[in-house]
Amino acid sequence: ALQEILPSTCLVLAVVIAGFTVQEAWPQPALMRPLGYLPSFLFFAFAGGYLVALVVTWHRWRQRREGRWIPGREGWRSAWVAARGGVLSRRRMARLGVACLFLPLLLNTFGCWKTAIPWWAGFAQEEEVLELSRSIHGGALAWHWLQPVLGHPILTVGLDRIYFTWLPVFVAFMLWQAGWREPPGERIRFWFAITLVWLALGAAAATAGASAGPIFTDHVLPGSGAYREMFEYLSRVDRGFGLITMDVREILWSAHQGRAANPFTGISAFPSIHVAMAALYVLALWRSARRLALVAVVYTAAIVISSVHLGWHYAVDAYAGVIGAVVCWVLAGWLGRSFVKRTFGSEHG
Repeated sequence: ALQEILPSTCLVLAVVIAGFTVQEAWPQPALMRPLGYLPSFLFFAFAGGYLVALVVTWHRWRQRREGRWIPGREGWRSAWVAARGGVLSRRRMARLGVACLFLPLLLNTFGCWKTAIPWWAGFAQEEEVLELSRSIHGGALAWHWLQPVLGHPILTVGLDRIYFTWLPVFVAFMLWQAGWREPPGERIRFWFAITLVWLALGAAAATAGASAGPIFTDHVLPGSGAYREMFEYLSRVDRGFGLITMDVREILWSAHQGRAANPFTGISAFPSIHVAMAALYVLALWRSARRLALVAVVYTAAIVISSVHLGWHYAVDAYAGVIGAVVCWVLAGWLGRSFVKRTFGSEHG
């Protein structure tokens, strides 16, 4: 388990070292403060434990002796033995445990850089990203293209709820990849890929394209007015139905102004990591589970559309996220094959 995830961990640690180096040289005394954010580690520990409990409970429900349900502690003991002999084997539990340590380290490292982007780069590329998105769509904004179709409160509320399923979907997919993805070469490739997405796209590319996104243009480009109609529409829907988007927007901007040491409150729009990860699900499933991959295609499309309609991203952010995910997946394939060949031999590919 450790050997499979070791190269991705080394990449993360290299970025951590770079972060501390920048912190000392810049100086940016608070740059790496989110690295030790404990709730991230507790959250994944809880998620892993909850998954194990669900599996054991499922086995408990299925345990029978001579056609009868086994009552009491004996039934639970029988369920645990059955789970440990299959779905929760020692190797799978070890991989799950390692993933529950690696993922919060990865996300906290990403969060260190993301929260720092406005400190040293501001949102310097906001206007450029907005104009690039406008030029790609023939001088119009993609939000205005979508509004005639999606500009109904029920659709907007539905997309708002779908957009915020992103975290539970992410956690479930990560834990499945860690414990049950076969063969090992595919797991290794996936760990490389998510590391590249979060750090190469989410930190490096995001710094180069520093922007906040349409939902914050009233703060970042107060004289623009490009998204005035969007703000008026979303505010109306929020008053009538309640939008998670509008609540989260206020939380993030308040955290930005207070320079909160929280890896999950950074503001960065380009490229979209929400979209990149959704696209990565498609790529990871395409060869081994085509039907699930098609479901992931629909989910990715919903994330792209909702991210633009709700103002979290310019359309070009989403396009860059998809392209970036493909590049990371291809590069991860090369890195994974090289690592597997040198470490395990071809039988793990």
